[in-house]
Amino acid sequence: MKFRLSIVGAGVIAQEYLKVLQEIKNLKVVGIHSRTKKKAIDLKKKFNIKKVHSSIEEMYEAEKPHGVIITTSIEETKNVLKECIKFNWKILVEKPVGYNLEEFYKIKKLIKKKIQNVYVAMNRNHFESTLMLKDEIKNRKIKRIIFVQDQENNLFKKNEYHKKVIKNWMYANSIHLIDYFRMFGRGQIKNVKTTHTKISKNKKIVNAEINFSSGDLGIYKCFWNLNSPWAVSIIYEDQRFELKPLEIMNYYVRNSKIKTFKPKKNDLKFKPGFKLQIDKFLKKIQGSKNKLLPDIRDSEFTMKLINQIYKK
Repeated sequence: MKFRLSIVGAGVIAQEYLKVLQEIKNLKVVGIHSRTKKKAIDLKKKFNIKKVHSSIEEMYEAEKPHGVIITTSIEETKNVLKECIKFNWKILVEKPVGYNLEEFYKIKKLIKKKIQNVYVAMNRNHFESTLMLKDEIKNRKIKRIIFVQDQENNLFKKNEYHKKVIKNWMYANSIHLIDYFRMFGRGQIKNVKTTHTKISKNKKIVNAEINFSSGDLGIYKCFWNLNSPWAVSIIYEDQRFELKPLEIMNYYVRNSKIKTFKPKKNDLKFKPGFKLQIDKFLKKIQGSKNKLLPDIRDSEFTMKLINQIYKK
């Protein structure tokens, strides 16, 4: 099959996708559309895209692409999806699907009739380290602790993002970390207990305890406008698996490091997770019924959890 894909958006993430797409021999990027036409023209030249289009409708009608990748700014997601669902193609949309939970539900209602064609780009699901960790613990039936350490700076982003996005920065960026609870927590969430410790006017520590019906326990700690690394740990009584940084998995027994897994070819050559994510999207285009990519239901789980942790 010769795949035809299109891109909406012409920013940094669009470029990262195009780096992957240009390496796939049986694939052609046949169109790009962006509010910033100059950026789209630059990407057309750099990545040999067939044409820059003035609208999503024009882009679809010109080539009837099999799929489209949405990489626009978060506040534009709803409007772009509203246009994209008019056509018969598979859709891969960058997270988050909406700048907060209320916006997410508006989008979910909007795309209801085409929801089966929409997949959410959560690239950390496809990290080599994430997949290795899943494989290491898949047969462990005992209860586990999922510890997620987050760090966010929204003070430095005010000139880079829309004010709605800044106000809801936990959806825009903390989603990267909080989604690990969906990946590794088993069963349904029974309850979430949260405390906010204020350090100063703009600095705080958010702690959350997430109890799952399986008996798994999630612990979330986020340092807002304070210095701290991102990290994810799966903890058993005398063993620990740690992603720190998220691209590397370390295995400990009684605090002694036993094994380190580092990324290989694709997660070094491209933005981590992107190559496998695209491979899975192409399989969906081919009609695969397997659970390969996060969908709107998965996104809802994580968006609801973010809301539970941060609601006041």
